[in-house]
Amino acid sequence: MLGVIQIVSALEIVIKVVTVHAEEKMGFRKPMDYNNVHHQIYMAGVELHSGHNDGFTTWEIKKDLHRIKWLLDEIMVDSPTYTEEKEFLDEHSKVKMWRTLKK
Repeated sequence: MLGVIQIVSALEIVIKVVTVHAEEKMGFRKPMDYNNVHHQIYMAGVELHSGHNDGFTTWEIKKDLHRIKWLLDEIMVDSPTYTEEKEFLDEHSKVKMWRTLKK
């Protein structure tokens, strides 16, 4: 469970790094390790659905996931829109739809 709390802290750091990066004129710096963040959030989902955890534990995990979602929502609201973004989102929607239909 500590990993989920660390993700929230890491995402807060990402906001600061992105802000600093936006002020820089040259260079590219990727502010997070996607695979690490993805894995930690995925594992939080595994723990959330585990029958070995009680309601107190899973509620704390779910609260952490809500906090992460809210933070990401706040970041995305102020982010620019890119030319390839619609295609990227449409592709994700198709994958999600096929997963739903296969159930």
